[in-house]
Amino acid sequence: MARIAIVQDDCLLGDKAQNIAKASGLIKSAARQKASLVLFPEMYLTGYALEADIRPLAEAVSGASIAALAQIAKTNQICICMGFPELDPASGQIFNSLVCLSGRGDVLAVYRKIHLFDEEKKYFSCGSEIKIVKTPLGRTGFLICYDLEFPETARLTALQGAEVVLVATANMHPWSGHQDVYVRARAMENQIFLALANRIGREKDLVFCGHSGFVDPMGNILVRADARSPALLIADMDPDRITAARSGSINYFRDRRPEIYQPLS
Repeated sequence: MARIAIVQDDCLLGDKAQNIAKASGLIKSAARQKASLVLFPEMYLTGYALEADIRPLAEAVSGASIAALAQIAKTNQICICMGFPELDPASGQIFNSLVCLSGRGDVLAVYRKIHLFDEEKKYFSCGSEIKIVKTPLGRTGFLICYDLEFPETARLTALQGAEVVLVATANMHPWSGHQDVYVRARAMENQIFLALANRIGREKDLVFCGHSGFVDPMGNILVRADARSPALLIADMDPDRITAARSGSINYFRDRRPEIYQPLS
């Protein structure tokens, strides 16, 4: 049995120091409640609606901000997953990324958003790689916001052995209803756990829609926040629920027909 903490909160646009300070308090609270991993929303380090201001705020995974988070992870002995604008020093490209740090402060993974939404294409490059790493939750995969709306990414993540998928998002109105459907669908169709951390508040003309939560492999919502309030959700993940979901008459991995699906690729 592993325990996850899911952050639903606002952050300050462009203020990394303040956002790290705020995150530190939430991380300490998660650790006190015996969570082994804490998940933050998409682009929580800097805020989402940066647009042309993004390049000065983007930084490499070896940068000062991730180093500060790594120290917080080490101090509290808890894994941290947080969205940030990643600068690739080799290419100069900027990615909408999610870093996963171990409880010893090591970088376990950096996942780069594969599906860019609307005007994100002006400022970010597309990621191209599914990531699966071992965390205290088990085999863990990642999605960022719009990725959730493509069943292929969640399915590939599950096929590569993920037991839980962590989704960092900055989803906004009017797409709250979409999120509610996709969160349960991606968990149910892959018979895995799925955690989603979403923003609240407003940036420019964007109003974020909350409803962060944790869903089990049968699509049961174990915890869920409302649309507007800050929350630190705590949920326990029992891996036996995956076995139970796949041991009945419905087992999507057993009954798949991949030879029929060739036109998809």
